Amino acid sequence: MRGRDRKAKSDPRPGLLFVVSRHAPKQYEYLKRVFANDKRVIVILDRRVGERRKTSSAPAGARRRADRRSRQASPAATGGESMKSILIVDDDPRLAQLLWGVLRDDGHRVTVARNGAEALAILADHTFDLLLVDIRMPKLDGPGFYRELERLSPEHAHRVMFMTGETIAPETAELLSATRTPLLRKPFKVEEIRGTVQRFFLATESFFHRGSRRQ
Repeated sequence: MRGRDRKAKSDPRPGLLFVVSRHAPKQYEYLKRVFANDKRVIVILDRRVGERRKTSSAPAGARRRADRRSRQASPAATGGESMKSILIVDDDPRLAQLLWGVLRDDGHRVTVARNGAEALAILADHTFDLLLVDIRMPKLDGPGFYRELERLSPEHAHRVMFMTGETIAPETAELLSATRTPLLRKPFKVEEIRGTVQRFFLATESFFHRGSRRQ
């Protein structure tokens, strides 16, 4: 056992670390199943959350229901409203499913598209508050998808957040700089996903609130 631990620590290959709150046991079990055969992925529970929960005298079921109501009702949990609509555009089904599960647990309406072309078809009939878009995808990549949005649906172009785990090409870096589009780096922790999405909604609502006051 110790030998295997030393070997794992010396493995130079990049990996993923997911830290899941004790308040989300189903998410933890799901991730353990999905990545069971991938030695580069580690899924752990946040022990500190577990210790805090032990001090509560409320039954476990009641605490879970209270936590769920709190996430749905709290402005800080979902960016000021009880529910937002989010489109995930990513050709990696495992990461797309991870994002879908985390954001659905936070009370959002979540849709998944496998590439930019499929996302454009969805946007023809639906409106979203946030678009989480992978940069490298088949058929229509993230930058190409963004340029199509600027032409077909400019309001959605302002709601894009790019994602990548790769080195950014110069032309993509130039696009990010010119449009000031936020970027979420892979791999990411579950709590990082939540925090980044919350900050996006808070910043967006603050911007539009300032604009309406000027009018």
